[in-house]
Amino acid sequence: HLTGVQLHVLKALNSREDIWELSNMMFRHLAIVGALLLCVFACVHSNKIVSVPVLKAKAKTKYNLWSKAQLQVAADRQLTTSRGASNVNSVPSLPVGGDIWPVAIFWAFIEVGTPGQKFPVAIDSGSYTLDIPLINCKGCTHKAPNNFYDPKSSSTGQAKQCKLLEGCHGLGSCGLNNGVNQCKFSNTYETCDPHNPTAPCTISGFWYSDKVVYGAEGVSVDFGAINFQTSNFEQFQNIDGVIGMAGPSTNTSVFGQMVAHNVVKDNVWGLCLHEGNSNGTITLGGIDPSLTSGPIEYTPDIGHGSFYEMKMNGLMVGDSETPGIESSIIIDTGTNILLLPDEGYAGMKKVFESKCQNSSLKGICNLNGGKGLFEDECFEMTASELSDFPIVTLALPGVNLDMPPTSYLLQGYQPGSSPTAYCLGVAKTSPGGLQILGDTTLALYYTIFDRANSRIGWAPVNKTACGAIPLN
Repeated sequence: HLTGVQLHVLKALNSREDIWELSNMMFRHLAIVGALLLCVFACVHSNKIVSVPVLKAKAKTKYNLWSKAQLQVAADRQLTTSRGASNVNSVPSLPVGGDIWPVAIFWAFIEVGTPGQKFPVAIDSGSYTLDIPLINCKGCTHKAPNNFYDPKSSSTGQAKQCKLLEGCHGLGSCGLNNGVNQCKFSNTYETCDPHNPTAPCTISGFWYSDKVVYGAEGVSVDFGAINFQTSNFEQFQNIDGVIGMAGPSTNTSVFGQMVAHNVVKDNVWGLCLHEGNSNGTITLGGIDPSLTSGPIEYTPDIGHGSFYEMKMNGLMVGDSETPGIESSIIIDTGTNILLLPDEGYAGMKKVFESKCQNSSLKGICNLNGGKGLFEDECFEMTASELSDFPIVTLALPGVNLDMPPTSYLLQGYQPGSSPTAYCLGVAKTSPGGLQILGDTTLALYYTIFDRANSRIGWAPVNKTACGAIPLN
């Protein structure tokens, strides 16, 4: 579905060496992941901590071998000073765009090249690299505010050339581009087409190196320029670009290069999602305490530098434990809902049905053989009927993440449903598949991705501060 798109991990036709670690981990499961997008219209750089406001947009879930739906908030210092982003408690904060539904992504602006060309990109904690459309791309969207990279218009842009017999040293394979041998890539995804979830979607193109500005000083980054994408790539028809926030700090990592060149203070970034004047805030290089309304609680990041992954002690529906839950869960800003393996999804359904002994949950109980919430049906509910549903708790070491009914029951979530009807914002991946924590959970917290100390921090979000900076 458009909400949390599940994606099997498919081997990219031209995978990168820095992703093999990821692929080795991912092939343990037949995985799926979703895409989330953030947008930044203004940035502030102060004490090497950059905070970027987040905007809501439609998002999907996608994992691929070397790059997933990526996106990130970006703007340079000139944009920051000229467009009036604000400092809160001496920590710069910037706005972001997008939403959980129906846009299903959170995205932000970056600038690429000299002079800078502005691109909206999805902020993606589930992938490693930056991918943006190349001029004359076949199949890329022309919708505003999307853009096309023109290397000839940048004095700092360079094609990543190669020799056919030597390859590209981790940047895919060597092929011809306008008569020049250049490193190329091809990424294939599933669940990118909501009308045909098993149909593959593909982006392909060539590697370039150029200056990238992401809310602070620019850094030189190797990135993918898309010259072809299949027409069924629903997510990229909204925001045609992605910036990965996971993985090692190689030349293909924008944030990694910002840390390596001391553009930001610390190897830490944070994200909160809340609709206000904008739709959230991303912080780069530090923590903005004004975005919290309580203490930060940490749990270990067991992703070993690939994805952001946490140990899972269990999933509670009210006071009942859900069977079939895997032992770990991945955090993916590019996935808009909670995703469970088939066994966990079936277990959650049974636990909800067991509640019918003492309550009458609409869409769960008294179905008389009809389809319910777990069969993708949606139901009109009163405030009283909605409040009958239990809290869902993700139990992690040192942290319990509570999801009230309004976080897992989403209005108008299914295609064709009434905009006021409530639908289940939980989906299944595959037998033994991955568990993905998406935006419906993230929206309740200011989440800290502490790469330096291999831990994830969770604090209740300050709804007054998060998303307070207007988009210009």
